[in-house]
Amino acid sequence: MIIMMFGSMTVMAVEPIREKVYQIIETFFPDHTDISFKEVKEDAQENETDSQTRSFNPADFPKKLKWVPEGFELVQEEIDSDLFYLMQTYINPQKQYLAYDQMLLENTNGLDLTSNGEVSKEITINGKTGYLFTDDDNYHIILYMHKGFAYKIGGYLNEADLIKCLENTLLENK
Repeated sequence: MIIMMFGSMTVMAVEPIREKVYQIIETFFPDHTDISFKEVKEDAQENETDSQTRSFNPADFPKKLKWVPEGFELVQEEIDSDLFYLMQTYINPQKQYLAYDQMLLENTNGLDLTSNGEVSKEITINGKTGYLFTDDDNYHIILYMHKGFAYKIGGYLNEADLIKCLENTLLENK
């Protein structure tokens, strides 16, 4: 009994041996075990992705719009360097607004999106996935996450112009 006790303590104390023993037990008794190393690896990958989302480069802030459609002029701009938040509002002669926000993902407690319950549409911005929300009045909002920041742009412009605004702003300096 003492030999079995010391043997099991050795197995439990040495991680590579313990893992192999658990895998053997899981293989022979799959209905009686809740241990799954596949799930542990998936959880580790999710945590790694989460930490990448939280890492950001302060040099990526602020990214002001580099291109807006003809006729739009900047009427309001707010920059909070402590919270890494940028808000810009543009207007054209027809009194149409274009709203743009850049915010640190860690500091986003919620985003105001209007879609009247419609499902978002996946779009591509510089080769990566973004989301387009459209409400009943044809107001478009694009939400895009990149390098630890959330970018939101909205207006009564067409989808292509909103995408172009973001793509020109987010192009890497080369």
